[in-house]
Amino acid sequence: MKSTYIQTAHYFLLTIAMCIPYMLTSFVSFLKWLFGSSPTPGLLTWITILLFETIHSLGLCALVFWILPKYDVISGALLLSATNILPSLLLITCSGNVYGDSKVKVVLKKSLDVFALICQASVVLLLFPFIDPAQRLANPEDKAVLVIGVLFTSIKCWETFVDGHIGHLNSQGLPDSGNYNNRFMNKILKVRFELQEGRCSVSMVAGVWKVIITVAAVYLVMYLKGVDLKNTDKVFFVFTELHEDTTMLSSLLAVSIGGFVAYYAAYIACKLQMQITSFAVPIVVSILVTLGILAGDCHHNDTGFIQHISIYREKCDVSQNVYYVGILWFMSLLWISRHIWLPMQGRLEDFERLFINPFYCGILTCENLVLNRRRHNETVTYSCDGPTDQQEHFFIVKPRGVKQSNSSTQQDATSAEIPFIYACATMWHETKIEMTQLLKSLFRLDKEQALREQCAVLRNTVDVRDRFNYQAHIFFDDSLEINDDDKWQANVFVRTLIKVMSQACSAVHQRYMHLHAPYKVITPYGAQLIWEMPGGNLLYVHIKDKNKIRHRKRWSQVMYMYYLLGYQILKDSAQDIVKQINPETPVDKKHVSEMIDLDTKRKSKNTYVLALDGDTDFSPGSVRVLLDKMSNEKVGAVCGRIHPIGSGPLVWYQKFEYAIGHWLQKSTEHVLGCVLCSPGCFSLFRASALMDDNIMRTYTTLPTKPGHFLQYDQGEDRWLCTLLLQQGYRVDYAAAADAYTYAPEGFNEFFNQRRRWTPSTLANIMDLLSSSEVTVAHNSNISYLYIVYQMAMMAGTVLGPGTVIMMIAGAIEAVFAPGLIYAYLMSLLIPTIFTIACFTTSTKIQLTLAAVFSAIYAFIMMAVIAGTVVIAFQKSFLHPSVLFTTILSVLYILSGLLHWKEISCLPHGFLYFLCIPSGYLLLFIYSLCNLNIVSWGTRELPRRKTKQELAAEKETEEKKKKEKKKDGLFAHLFFSSTYIQELKQLFEGLKPNLLSSNTDKQDDVVTLLRQMNDNIAKLLDQSTGKQPQSQSPHASIASSLKEPDTEIPTSTEEPVPTEDEPETDYYRGNHWAHDPALGNGPVRTLIGKEKDFWNVLIEKYLKPIEKDPQKETQNKADLIELRNDVCFLMVMMNALWMAINFMFQLREAATFTIEYNLNGEVVPLKIDILGLLFIIFFTVLILIQFCGMLFHRWETFLHIISMASLKGTVDEAVKFDEQTHQLMEKLEETTELTTEYDEDQEHIYIRLRDVVTGGITARTLATTRRRNLSMTATRLNGNLDLTSTVLEDLGTSQHTRPRKYTAGQNAYRRNTGKNMLRHRYSCKMYDYVVAEAKRGNRIAGVYVPEGDNDDDVPNVDTSLPGTMGRAFAKKMMYLKRKSIHRAETSLQMSEL
Repeated sequence: MKSTYIQTAHYFLLTIAMCIPYMLTSFVSFLKWLFGSSPTPGLLTWITILLFETIHSLGLCALVFWILPKYDVISGALLLSATNILPSLLLITCSGNVYGDSKVKVVLKKSLDVFALICQASVVLLLFPFIDPAQRLANPEDKAVLVIGVLFTSIKCWETFVDGHIGHLNSQGLPDSGNYNNRFMNKILKVRFELQEGRCSVSMVAGVWKVIITVAAVYLVMYLKGVDLKNTDKVFFVFTELHEDTTMLSSLLAVSIGGFVAYYAAYIACKLQMQITSFAVPIVVSILVTLGILAGDCHHNDTGFIQHISIYREKCDVSQNVYYVGILWFMSLLWISRHIWLPMQGRLEDFERLFINPFYCGILTCENLVLNRRRHNETVTYSCDGPTDQQEHFFIVKPRGVKQSNSSTQQDATSAEIPFIYACATMWHETKIEMTQLLKSLFRLDKEQALREQCAVLRNTVDVRDRFNYQAHIFFDDSLEINDDDKWQANVFVRTLIKVMSQACSAVHQRYMHLHAPYKVITPYGAQLIWEMPGGNLLYVHIKDKNKIRHRKRWSQVMYMYYLLGYQILKDSAQDIVKQINPETPVDKKHVSEMIDLDTKRKSKNTYVLALDGDTDFSPGSVRVLLDKMSNEKVGAVCGRIHPIGSGPLVWYQKFEYAIGHWLQKSTEHVLGCVLCSPGCFSLFRASALMDDNIMRTYTTLPTKPGHFLQYDQGEDRWLCTLLLQQGYRVDYAAAADAYTYAPEGFNEFFNQRRRWTPSTLANIMDLLSSSEVTVAHNSNISYLYIVYQMAMMAGTVLGPGTVIMMIAGAIEAVFAPGLIYAYLMSLLIPTIFTIACFTTSTKIQLTLAAVFSAIYAFIMMAVIAGTVVIAFQKSFLHPSVLFTTILSVLYILSGLLHWKEISCLPHGFLYFLCIPSGYLLLFIYSLCNLNIVSWGTRELPRRKTKQELAAEKETEEKKKKEKKKDGLFAHLFFSSTYIQELKQLFEGLKPNLLSSNTDKQDDVVTLLRQMNDNIAKLLDQSTGKQPQSQSPHASIASSLKEPDTEIPTSTEEPVPTEDEPETDYYRGNHWAHDPALGNGPVRTLIGKEKDFWNVLIEKYLKPIEKDPQKETQNKADLIELRNDVCFLMVMMNALWMAINFMFQLREAATFTIEYNLNGEVVPLKIDILGLLFIIFFTVLILIQFCGMLFHRWETFLHIISMASLKGTVDEAVKFDEQTHQLMEKLEETTELTTEYDEDQEHIYIRLRDVVTGGITARTLATTRRRNLSMTATRLNGNLDLTSTVLEDLGTSQHTRPRKYTAGQNAYRRNTGKNMLRHRYSCKMYDYVVAEAKRGNRIAGVYVPEGDNDDDVPNVDTSLPGTMGRAFAKKMMYLKRKSIHRAETSLQMSEL
C-alpha cells in the first residue's frame, strides 16, 4: 500500500515542480498589475495566449508523465533538445533579417535553418528500430503522444521568432507601405503589440490557467495509466513517512530552487551585460556536463548516481545511435538560439526588454531560457492608413546597431544613436565659490566626453554605449544693472563668473589654463557669451534682460526647452530630411512635414537635458548613471542623490533630513510607482517627454488662480514632474548619481526656502490626487494602490502639527505630571502665540519668534526623551510609544548602515529629533500663514538705483524734514497739520452735500469719501512710520488695514531708461559689450532664422508681464483669501484630531489592559486604542518605506556592478572594460594641456563665428566633427599605428587606425607662421608621429609634396571644433612646409 502512495506522491511532486514557476509568474504579474496600470489586451490576444499556453501545458505533461518515464535518463536528457520544431519552422517563415546581412549570408543562414528544422524533426526516428532497438514506444498511442508532446511543447517561445517584416524606412523616412505583412502575420504582430503593454494582466490569468490545465492533464495521465485515484486524498499523509527515503523531496527542491536560481541568474547576467560569459556559455556547458556525467555513470556504473536519482531504478541501456541523433538535436538547438551570442541590449534593461515571455519552465529550464531570450530589442509598432482597425499595419522597425551597407552610412547612423546631453544651469545671485563649483563640474564633463570619444576612435568601434555628445548652457537671471553713468552693464555676478572661468578650468586639468575671452552675441533677449572648452564642446552663458524677457527659473527652463529641444532638433531634422529627399521625386508639403516629425521624434528620444542649479557639484560618473536609467523610453526624468553641503547646525539638520528623504521616501516612490519630484538642481530629462505638447505648452501657462502662484512659480520642478506623470511618463531615482549643492546656513534663509517649498508640495500632490483617475489611466507605472499610499502620506503631513503637539503634551504629562488638561494647554501655548504672530506681525518678527521657540522646543524634546525612558522603565518596554520609537530608531540605523558611504549622516539624527517641533510644527505654521507671499525668499538683493531715483529720494527726505520742523511737537505726538487741515476742509464740503437729494451732489459725496479714504491711509502710514503711498481710487478702506507683505512677481522691476537711452534700445552703442570685465572678444548681433525664432518665442510666451495695479491688488486679495481658507482648514482638522484624542484619553473610554509577567510579577499595561491605531498606521508606513528601500538598494547594487570593469575582460560587447579604462588613463598621462590656450583664440573666434552666423546645430557640429575624425585618420595614416603603440604599453595588441579630433572650420590661415606650432594639446605620443611621419608616408605610398602647394595638405579647413587633432594637423602642415627641403628628411623635435 505504501508503494502505491509513493507512486501517487511522485506524480504530485512532479506536478508541484511544474506549477511552481507558473504560480511565481502569476504572483509577480499580480504585483505589477497592482502597483501599475496597463491597457487590457483585446479578445484576440486573450484567446491566442490562453490557447497557446494550454497547448504548451498539455504537451509538457505528455512529455514528462508519458514519454520520459519510458526512456533511460540519457535518452530523456537528449530528447529535451528536440523540443524546438516550431521555433525552427518560424525562424524560416516568420522571422526577418535582424542583423542586416547581405543576400549571400541570408541564403546561407536560411539553408542552415532548414537543416536545423530537419534535425529537430528527426525526433520521429525514435519510432524506428534502428534508432531504438528496445522499441519502448511500440504502441501507436505512445508514438502519437511523442509527436504531440514534442510539437506542443515547442510552441512555448513562438514570439521570439515572429518578427514578421522588419520594416525598413524608405528614402523619405516613412514605413514602406509596399512591404506590409500579409493578413495572418499582421494579426500575429497585433497580438505581440498588445502584449507589449498589457502582458501583466494576461500573465496573471494565464499562470493560474496553466496550473489548472496541468493538474487536469496529470489526473488524465494517471487515469489512463491505471493509477488508483482513490489514494490521491491520502498522498499528503505519506509525506510524513518519506524521511526514510528523501529522494523525491530532494528532487522537488532541486528542480524548483534550481530552476528559479537559473532563471534569475540568467536575467541578472543579461541585465549586467554579461550575457556571453555568464549566460550563453554556462547554459551550453551545463547541458554538456550533464550529458557527460550521465554517460560516464551509465557506462562505468561506478557511482550509482543514476540509480539514486531515478525512481524507476532501471538499467541504463541507451543505444549508440541515440547519441548520434542527440548530437544533431543539440547542435540544431545551438543554431536556432544563435542570437544569445550576439547580445543587442543596453545596460540595466528591464526584464521585458531582455526576455519575451515572463514564464519560465522548471523542466526544460535551459532550452526555455535560450529560446525566450529576445533576438533584438525593438518593439512592434504600427501605422494606420484610415480610421478603421482593418487598415492598421503592424511591423518591427529595423533594430538599432544593425550593420549598414557602407562606412559613411554606418558613421551617420552611429552618430545619430549617440545620446546628446544639454547641461542647462540656471544662475542668479550665486557666490564665487558656488559658481566655481558648477563650472568645474561642466569642465569635468567636457573632459570626460573628449576622452571617451578619443577611446572610441582609438579602438575603432562604433559602439555608442558610454559615449555622448555634450553642450553646456548657463541662463543668468537678473544679470544687468545700472552703472554710475545710468547705462546698463553686466552686474557683479556676471563679472565674477567670467573671472572664475579660467580658475575652474585650471582646477579640472590640474595646470594653469587661461581661457579665451568670450565671444559676445547680441540677442533679442539680451546676450550670449560663448566659450569653447578644452574638449571642443561649447559653453553658452545666456545674459537675460528682464526688460526684454521674463525672469525667474521657470521661464529660463521654457527658454532652453523651446530653443534646444524645439528649434535645434527641428532644424537639425529639417537639414537631414533635405539631404534624404531625392530631387527627382516630387514630394508634397504634407509628406515632408511627416518626415520631419518622424525624424524629430527619433532624435528627441535620444536627446536629454541635464537640469542644474548655479551651485551644483557633480561628476561625469553621476551623469552616466542617470543616462543608464534612460534606457527605458517610458522614463521621462531621472533624479540623483542630492547631498547638502555647508557648515553649521542647520546644514547638519538638512543632511539627515535629505538622507532619510532619499533613503526611504524617494526609494519607496521609485519601487511602488514613480518619484513625485525630480529636483532641478540635478536631474536628467528626456527631450521627447518635455516636447510633449501637453507638457511644454502647459508649462508656459501664466497663473490665473491663487493656487497657480503656489504650484507654478513656487515649485516649478515639482510641477514639471506632475505634468510628466499625468502625461504617462515615469520619473525614476538613481541613488548612485551623487550631486552636491549648498544648503541654507542661516535660520531665516532656511525658513524662507521651506516657506516656498511646503505650499508647492501640498498643491502639486493635491493636484495629482485629484486627477488620480486620469493619471492612472494614462500612466502604467501608477496604480490606485500607489495613490492610496500617497493619500496616507498626505494625511500624515496634514495631521503632523497636531500629532507633534500631542507628543509634547504626553511628554509633559509623563515627566512633570501636571494633569492631562494642563499638559495640553501648555503644549498649545507656543503654537497659538506663533500662529497669531504670523497673522499680525512682519516677517522679520515671525522669524525671530520661530528661532526663539525652536530653542525652547529643543529643551522640550529632551523632556520627550526623558518621558519615553520613564514610560519604558516605570510602565513597560512594550508600551506602544516606546516600541514605535525603538522601531523608528532601529530602521533609521539599518538604513544608514545599508548606505555605508553616507553613514556620517546618522549622528545628525539626534539634532533632527530635537528639531522635530521646529520642522513639523513651527515651519508648517509659518509656511501656511505666509502662503500669500510668493516672492523667492532666498538670494534676494536690493537693486541698484539710478541717479534720478536717488535724487528723488533725497528731495523727498528734505521735504519730510522741513514738514517736521514746521509741525513741531504736535506733529510728532499726533498727526501732521497738513493732514488735519485737509480733513477739516473735507468735512466742511461734505456737510451740505449729505443734506441734498441731488444726484450730482451725491456723486460728489462719493468722490469726497474716496478722498477721505486716501487721507486716512496717509494718517495710518504716518502713524506706523511709513512713507505715504499712492493707492488705487477704487481701493476700499478695509484694504488699508495691516496685512502681511504680499508680493506678486512682476517683470518690470528695472527703472525706466533715461531720455538719452531710449526704452526701445537698452544697448544703444553696445557699450556694455566693450566692458573690460567681459574681455576683448568679438561682438556680433544674432541674425537670420535664430533671431526670428527668439522674437516669435518672446512675443508668444516670454514677453515681460506689464504691470497692472488693479490686477495685482486683486491677486493679493485672492492670495490672502486662499491663505485664510487653507489655514482655517488645517486648524480645524488638527483641532478635531487633538480633541478626539484628548477626550478618549481624559475619559479612558477606548482603553484596554494587557497583563504580562515581569520577574514573576503580573504587571498591567493600559493602552489607548486610538493612539495605538495611529502608531500602527505610522509604523506600517515606515515599514513599507523600509521594504521599498531594500528593493531599491538591490537595484542600485546591480547598477554599480554593471558599471564595474573586470580584469581580463576582452569582450567587445562591453565597451568600456578594464582595457579601455587603462587606455583612458594612458591618454590622460600622455596628454598635456599647455598654458598657451589664449594664443589660439583667433582661430577659436573664427570657429565660433561660423557656428553663430552659419546656424550650425549642436548635433550637426558633433556629427561632422566625428566624421572628420575618420577622414583625417585615413589621410594621415601611414605605417604609424598610434593605437597599437598605446595598447602595447598596456600589454595588449590591437591594430587600429589612429583618429584624432581635428581643427575647426576655417581655423587656420594659409600664412600661418611659426606661432601655429603653439597648440593647445601637446602629446608625448605625437613626438613619435612627427618624427616618423614623412618616412612612414613614403613607405606607405603617400605622396609628400615638394613645394608649398596647400592643396596636398590634409583638409583642415573643412574640420570642425575638436581637441588633440588640432595639434596633430598643425604639425602635419608644418611638415608639409618643410618638405621643400629634400635633404632634411629627418625632422628633430627641437625644431618644433
